[in-house]
Amino acid sequence: MSVLRKDKIESRAYQEVIAASASDRNTLVVLPTGLGKTIIAVMVASIKLGDDSKILMLAPTKPLVEQHYETFKEFLDIPEDEMKVMTGEIRPEKRYELWEDSRVFFATPQVVENDLISGEVPVQDFSLTIFDEAHRATGEYSYVFINEKMRTQNLALTASPGGSKEKIMEVADNLEIENFEVRTEDDPDVEPYIQETDVNWLNVELDDRFEEARKNMASAKKNQLKELKRLGQLDSTSNVNKTDLLKLRGEISSKLSTKDDPKLYSAISRVATALKISQAVELLETQGVSQAYDYIQGLENDDSKAAGRVLNDDDMSKAINLINYLKKEEVEHPKTGKVLDIVSDLEDDAKALVFTEYRASVRDIVSKLEDEGVSAAKFVGQSGDSGMSQNEQIELLEEFEEGDHQVVVSTSIGEEGLDIPSVDCVVFYEPVPSSVRDIQRMGRTGRQESGAVYVLIAENTRHEGY
Repeated sequence: MSVLRKDKIESRAYQEVIAASASDRNTLVVLPTGLGKTIIAVMVASIKLGDDSKILMLAPTKPLVEQHYETFKEFLDIPEDEMKVMTGEIRPEKRYELWEDSRVFFATPQVVENDLISGEVPVQDFSLTIFDEAHRATGEYSYVFINEKMRTQNLALTASPGGSKEKIMEVADNLEIENFEVRTEDDPDVEPYIQETDVNWLNVELDDRFEEARKNMASAKKNQLKELKRLGQLDSTSNVNKTDLLKLRGEISSKLSTKDDPKLYSAISRVATALKISQAVELLETQGVSQAYDYIQGLENDDSKAAGRVLNDDDMSKAINLINYLKKEEVEHPKTGKVLDIVSDLEDDAKALVFTEYRASVRDIVSKLEDEGVSAAKFVGQSGDSGMSQNEQIELLEEFEEGDHQVVVSTSIGEEGLDIPSVDCVVFYEPVPSSVRDIQRMGRTGRQESGAVYVLIAENTRHEGY
């Protein structure tokens, strides 16, 4: 007897086809965000869940685990006490009991890995392991270890398997995939469910004071590159970017491991100085005065030679004086105003997600929106003093869905997997040089009805290259 509540599931042919295909083979499902990968997982689980078998569904974060639990609870007709969320908050002894007594489990991978190592998971009782956000199954990530120990049939789910064939095949090999079910927005069985997403690229011009500070910083960085050239570590000081500097640092470190050369120590210190200046430039260009100011304040508390060299450089001193002035005058990055313009044009009941790379920018954007009477909230990870616990994250998502906040401003924690339906627009505070994250961010809009994506580009900066 099927435990699937068919009367509650909207029938979509592609989901039924994929579920049937995945019912007896290790399958990787690649499906655009918002098209019901979790529903497919429910369908396959209902097929594999016998009277004496168990199901395990894995997801990288507790909020995502909780969302999957709620979905399964809605669509599977089994007693609620037979479905358990397994996280590190449950003491190990209690988890060991639950593994024996319950049937469907929703867990973060670290918890499962720990319990497998302890030998407390009855792996012989499981018929299916579901790996959500399966593109993580590379390197030393827990998914790889769990697959080796569980030895069940696997269902792997992702919206974005990776930017290269090699990455996709690494995931497939690590999860022993033998069947691929891939759908794109152009496939005829999926296309009727795709809502239009209007992508808008918005150029933002930096004012003269930003430009002057940036030029001074560029001169300070050039001073370090000239010294690296004198030390024989660079052939040219033109077009040396952050990636080049990181590569050079690795090469010099490798040389230092085999010989003790004072010139190499001097060179690696110069590279560190140039990298610190590059970071300050990037923050000023892409985030704003407050972020650059905070970073420079941090350098003043850094007792390394590289930090001291940054602060004592004449050109850098000019830039710092200008940044201090802009901070005092409360001059913001023009992108902050652009976010307000976008949000102000939304309907009263419309919702927006703003993504940015830095927590300080999350703080500043939320503050600016609230000052203008917009209901906004932050969504960040757990680490650090300003972090959010997983319970706080879950509560925030519930409030957002219920309409308590019009805008959520998020770091990368909001990119992956979280079910945030009916978002009318997504704003990229900066372009993202990563195909996986690009797909995930855009997938936050257009889920239920047409939506818009806005990408903010600071003119004449690294943004244009991205």
